[in-house]
Amino acid sequence: MPTPRLERRAGLRLGAAALLGLLAACGGGGGDAAPPQAPALDIRSDVNGEARATFTVTFFFSDDVDLPNGQLAFSLSGGSVVAGSFRRIDERTASVRIRPNAGARGLVDLRVPAGAFRDATGAAGNTVAYAFAQPYDTLPPFATLSFGGPVDALGFITGAGSFTLSFGTALDAPLSASGLLVLPGTVSGFAKTSPPGAPDVYTFAYAPPAATFGGVTVEILPGVVSSGGIPNDRERWTFGLASR
Repeated sequence: MPTPRLERRAGLRLGAAALLGLLAACGGGGGDAAPPQAPALDIRSDVNGEARATFTVTFFFSDDVDLPNGQLAFSLSGGSVVAGSFRRIDERTASVRIRPNAGARGLVDLRVPAGAFRDATGAAGNTVAYAFAQPYDTLPPFATLSFGGPVDALGFITGAGSFTLSFGTALDAPLSASGLLVLPGTVSGFAKTSPPGAPDVYTFAYAPPAATFGGVTVEILPGVVSSGGIPNDRERWTFGLASR
């Protein structure tokens, strides 16, 4: 309501109290009140870096919100919602559990569309969409294997040497020699050489049988190690062998 025009007329005098009453009745003279707006939204994960398994996404609203039927509408790619995991923590906070796609690496992309929530009075809905991305890696732990020792011009192993087995990630528990299969030949001195927290690296000495031509196979048996709870697949390497 516009501020009323005050006029002085003969026989009329407005005191300070009357003037304040007029201004209050008209909204303090500041013009129309601002329309209600929906709170802002901040979306966060409980995982720093790549998620290796199910993780929690928390929705933080800047003020109390009204969620239709107590749920928050959102779209999701790169993963799936754990059934029944959406939870309204309080009037400004909610959370959900997300399971990234298995055997893959990429981004979980979560999007909250416009109109998904309203202010506490229900008068104003969010007019902007919100997006959140969480990188994930649910691939089984992988490894590379190299030989350090005598080889011929074709790269065939010709005598005793050592193997280095390097994983691309830190394992949940160390690999033991019993998780390896090496044929033919003998293995000794199996040891982890990487520091704690670093991607796992192992070395072991290898002695081929004498006067053998063909190949030597090194195999990591399936499920003997894991990373982030994800077990390894079977991995196998074959090197040419031409021992004297």
